[in-house]
Amino acid sequence: MRHYFVLGCLAAAWAGTAVSAYAQEWRPAGADQRGRVTVQLGKPLPRSSTPSVAAPSTGVPTPEAEARGQVPVASTQPVKAVGPAQPRVVRASGFGHASAEEAYNCGVVSEGPPTGGFFGEPSGGLGSWMPTLPSGDYFRSYIEWQPFMSDQAFNSFVSPVSNPLYFEDPRSLTELRPLFIYQRFPGKYRTVTDLGSGTTRAFSGGDLQFFGLQARLALNERVSLVLNELGGISFNPDEAGPLGLSGGTSFAEIQFGPKFTFYRDDCTNTIAAVGVFFNIPAGEHKAFQDTGNGGVTPYLSVGQKIGNFHLLSTFGYRFGFNNERSESFYLSAHLDYSIFDRIYPLVELNWYHWTRNGNRTGADFEGQDLLNLGANNVSGNDVLTLAAGVRFKITENIQAGIIYEFPISPRDDLLSYRIGADMIFRY
Repeated sequence: MRHYFVLGCLAAAWAGTAVSAYAQEWRPAGADQRGRVTVQLGKPLPRSSTPSVAAPSTGVPTPEAEARGQVPVASTQPVKAVGPAQPRVVRASGFGHASAEEAYNCGVVSEGPPTGGFFGEPSGGLGSWMPTLPSGDYFRSYIEWQPFMSDQAFNSFVSPVSNPLYFEDPRSLTELRPLFIYQRFPGKYRTVTDLGSGTTRAFSGGDLQFFGLQARLALNERVSLVLNELGGISFNPDEAGPLGLSGGTSFAEIQFGPKFTFYRDDCTNTIAAVGVFFNIPAGEHKAFQDTGNGGVTPYLSVGQKIGNFHLLSTFGYRFGFNNERSESFYLSAHLDYSIFDRIYPLVELNWYHWTRNGNRTGADFEGQDLLNLGANNVSGNDVLTLAAGVRFKITENIQAGIIYEFPISPRDDLLSYRIGADMIFRY
């Protein structure tokens, strides 16, 4: 009931903000304004010739012409009517725009198609290393780019808040992002057996805290480097009995890798990226930050804007370099609603499915994103969580987010509830 009470309070706050926003956007017209047409808008005229009309001259000079000494000569030749200026040639930056008029209505204007092949040359330069295929330039952006600047064509989007170590924004970004996570464990009696020594430890409840920093560097509008885990973790199980699991504080594992934004259409507001995270077990065993020889996580991330709503999703698989780490795939989804492009209420779902057991510990539960116990009895397990919160854009370069997350599946593993918060300092 506590989870749903918190969600109810958040929903009431969001509803009040939305009602206030709409109340400021609409007002009934006064009596003196009704029925009055101020301006009419229409589409540009198509590029076609206008019919010629006969405009013979009568041969009678006007007073102004006589004053200048100009006398018209009678003629019966047709005179082409003067029409509107020809529309400017335009080209859509997104795939599937069949006409210049449609591109014009999307707000896309250019001086003509550049060269560069299927993917186009990023406006940040970096030479001609980009792959080229003879299929047209569908993905080129025309926003001026500065070295290491974040992609500015999708500023209406906001980054996800939950599952921060694996739920990746598809945009190419340059930013620093401090993170804080507090997670409470369910109050269940659990045992963990070290398969190397055969020692069994027990605990019941407890919590963990994670303090970390993420960093991203945009090399251009398509390629970026991501450091998505760097920090420390405090694992604090409530000991049960004389052989209680002690836990402790440790340096966290390190994760980093490249990301390639292979599709970006700023006319339809669609974006997609692929990337990979490499995992280095740099911490200590007391906090389960040293399991195995590390791992690798390839992933696909996509985003789409629909009106004031924004959808984001990331799908990935977590491989281990040896058989000590358990393996799993995950799917994270995000939905937000923009209010004044400053306040973004959001909901997020995170699904973890374990596909292969580890052989580091004897246990029937795992640690989702922050811990890999190498449990030997988790294959086939699923955990589904729901997160609700809000992200605030203080400015486009400074943003903050907070979420409350809890499991909605029968299995909860080590998650009773979680509070996550971050700050984003973006260039």
